[in-house]
Amino acid sequence: MSHCSFHLPLLKKLHLIDVHLDDIEDLKKLISEFPILEDLKTSYVTSSVGVEFTAGGYSKPLSKLIKANIRLFDVPLRVVSNVQFLTVTRMGQILPNQEINSYYQGYPMFENVIELRLFWFDHCIHDWYAVVQMLHYCPKHQTLPISRWIGSSTTRGIEDWKDSYTIHECVSSHLTACKILDYHALEADFRFVTYILQNARL
Repeated sequence: MSHCSFHLPLLKKLHLIDVHLDDIEDLKKLISEFPILEDLKTSYVTSSVGVEFTAGGYSKPLSKLIKANIRLFDVPLRVVSNVQFLTVTRMGQILPNQEINSYYQGYPMFENVIELRLFWFDHCIHDWYAVVQMLHYCPKHQTLPISRWIGSSTTRGIEDWKDSYTIHECVSSHLTACKILDYHALEADFRFVTYILQNARL
């Protein structure tokens, strides 16, 4: 996709699948053309220049967005922070650029999220601590489907559960459903499930 311009101010649904751009800046310009966008999906959005977004990208979330299904690093999480339904795939992916990795580990506040769906894929690092930290930024969160790929690995062991896992308000007050696909019989997995069962309103 190059040298294209769009003016669709009434567009409410945008799905970008296997799209290659000359410059990642073009995606910023593209999304900004849809002020009332309600549904955004991105998967494998690549570019020749500016391979990934950094903190210098968007400064404001899409105010009308209700539903987002994005691959990690396709767009900044801040862009989709107003949604009610959020799906993030490729969780646990790590890039060679540490600045970008650090930026995506600093979660924005998801004030309106009621359903958070997280997907890990093969060879990605699965970190339950990152899941719990993300829940901290979703105060109204109610439903948590998680899908692990059989080849994903868990990074934190039993010692990390001693002091790091505080009981977040969304878990104790709002979380009513949690579904984990490809659950592994590992100590860290068991600890996370125990944390949810003991503190959520399931």
